[in-house]
Amino acid sequence: FLYDGLTQFEIAQRLNDANVPTCTKKGKWETVRITNILKNEKYKGDALLQKTYTESFLTHKLKKNNGEVPQYYVENNHPAIIDKDTWELVQIELERRKSNLSKSGQNLFANLLFCSECGNVFGPQVFHSTEEKYRTVRYVCNGKKEKYNREKLSFKCPAVSVREEYVIEAFLECFKRWFEKKDAILERYEELDKIHNSQSKLDKEIAKLTQEKANLIVAHNEFVNLAKAQAMAPAQYQSTIDKYNSQIEKLNDQISEKNFIKYDEESEWKRYRIAKLFLAKMEEPLKEYDRFIFRFLIDRAEITPERNITFKFVDGSSEIYFCPAKPRYAKK
Repeated sequence: FLYDGLTQFEIAQRLNDANVPTCTKKGKWETVRITNILKNEKYKGDALLQKTYTESFLTHKLKKNNGEVPQYYVENNHPAIIDKDTWELVQIELERRKSNLSKSGQNLFANLLFCSECGNVFGPQVFHSTEEKYRTVRYVCNGKKEKYNREKLSFKCPAVSVREEYVIEAFLECFKRWFEKKDAILERYEELDKIHNSQSKLDKEIAKLTQEKANLIVAHNEFVNLAKAQAMAPAQYQSTIDKYNSQIEKLNDQISEKNFIKYDEESEWKRYRIAKLFLAKMEEPLKEYDRFIFRFLIDRAEITPERNITFKFVDGSSEIYFCPAKPRYAKK
C-alpha cells in the first residue's frame, strides 16, 4: 500500500489469489478488512480502549462507542509490529487517496500533477508501447480530452503534454534547491514540536466541554429511566428531553469549533513532521527519482502551457522549474 502504491482492493485480490487465509480463517479478503488493518493502532503498539460498549447488560448487545462512554488511548501498550513513523505515513496516504480523483497510488507521480489553466489532473499516456526501444510515456491534461472538454469546460485547455523524463528532471532540480533549506526546516519543526507537546489552553477547554457533555448524557439517560418508572406525562417528558438535547447539541458545536481551531494550529506541525521524517534520514539530495518520496513531500505540482512546473512541498514552500529554451524531453 505504502511503497508499491497498491489499493486496498488490489491487496485483497492478491491475498485471495495466493490463498492467504483471513484473520478469522473465514471468508475472503475484502477492501474493508484491509482498510481496518491499515488504520489499526495496535500494529504500532498502541491500544484504544472501549471502542464498543455494552448497551444493555440484559441482552449483552454491543454498540459502537460514539462518545457515549469515555475512551482511553494507551501508548506502547504492547510490542509493535511496525514503527510509529511508518504507521503515521500510512494514515497520511489514506487521507490523501480519499481526496484524490484516482484511488490508485501506482501512477508514477501519484496523481499530483495538475494543469495550471483548467485545474485537471495530468494522466499518463503510453506511445509505441509494442516496441520497447521507442516506448515513451507522456502526461496529458485530462481537460484536453474532447469529451471531457465538451461537458465540463467552457474553454479549450491550452495545456501541452510533457514527457515522464522531463517531469523527473524538473523534480530532481527543485528537490535539490528545497533540500538546501534542510537545517531551517528541521529547526522550525523542533519549535512546532515543543508547542505541540505542551498542554495548551485549548486542550483544557476541549477536555472541560467534553466532560460537561458526558455529564449531560448521564443525566439524560437517568431522566429517561426515571420517566419510565414514574409514567411521566408526555408533554413534560418531551420538554425536558428537548432541553437536554439542546444543551448537548450546543456543547457539540462548541467542541467542534475548538477542535477545528486545534486542527488549524496543528496543520503546520503535521506538514513539517512529514518533512522531518524524510529529511532527518537524508544526508544529500536525491540523485534518482523516488516515487515514495515524491508522493509524501510534494503536495501538488502545476504545469503551465510553457511547460514550467511549480512544485509545492509539504512544508508549504514552492520551487519553480522553468522550461529550458531547448528542453531535452519537452518535444511535442
